[in-house]
Amino acid sequence: MADFTFLVNRLRGRGFSTVAEIRQELSKQGKRASGDLIEKTRFTVEERPALISFKIFAPAHWEFVDQGRRPGTFPPVNRILRWIRQKSITTDISRNSLAFLIGRKIKEKGIPATNIYTNAIDNLKNSLDIPSLAQQDIEKRVLNALTK
Repeated sequence: MADFTFLVNRLRGRGFSTVAEIRQELSKQGKRASGDLIEKTRFTVEERPALISFKIFAPAHWEFVDQGRRPGTFPPVNRILRWIRQKSITTDISRNSLAFLIGRKIKEKGIPATNIYTNAIDNLKNSLDIPSLAQQDIEKRVLNALTK
């Protein structure tokens, strides 16, 4: 397996900062109901022969928080009810009625995109110069081979 220490270390460092950026922005924008997005967003860097992979993982609903939801269809009421409970929302109408009203508004107007994940991943891509990092690793290997 090739030794790409500079590249792997840089990816790991940027992985930590990218996940921190996502978590901070989720909190800043009030996107914390169950806390799943903040707590379960993570990354991995895996090294295999001829392949280094970088992956960001998040609960399935990250896409709706990031990209929003177009108007047109009624969202699942059970998820709205769960969100109402998690937020501890109380009103003078029943939770089912409130869930219906929220669902109807989502159906009519949609949910605006936050681009939290999209922006963080774009920042990650723009901050990495992979060819340069790989070149540093290759130069290190060549120098090590020449000095042996």
